[in-house]
Amino acid sequence: MLTEMKDPRVRMASISQVKLSPDLRSARVMVSAIGSDEERHAVVAGLKHASGYLRAELGSTLENLKAAPKLHFELDESIAYSVKVSSMLRELEAGQGGTLSGAHSSAADGVGGVPPTGRVSAQKDGGKAGGKEEEPS
Repeated sequence: MLTEMKDPRVRMASISQVKLSPDLRSARVMVSAIGSDEERHAVVAGLKHASGYLRAELGSTLENLKAAPKLHFELDESIAYSVKVSSMLRELEAGQGGTLSGAHSSAADGVGGVPPTGRVSAQKDGGKAGGKEEEPS
């Protein structure tokens, strides 16, 4: 249905998730879009503007429902967030000569005081010498 719309704001949009209410009367539609923040918000505005048309089209397609659900459009930020993280990682890698050697060495040393093997050192004698390593359960 999105490809049939003539609104230019909705050109680069895709539906990432739909959550229906238990009574099937309303649907929360998560929309992902490519572009600047302004363009992505314009996509949602265009879909909200066309919600009556889309609801009618949905009603004619889903003949087994008594009434088509009311559509509530929301911007899905997860794809934009993953693109941002990916570009940040690429910049970080480019700044370090193409390798993330700093991240590799810290992982080899263990993170947050946890040894890289996943074993946790626990001392049964109250912190005195002679503690034993225990396997995680």
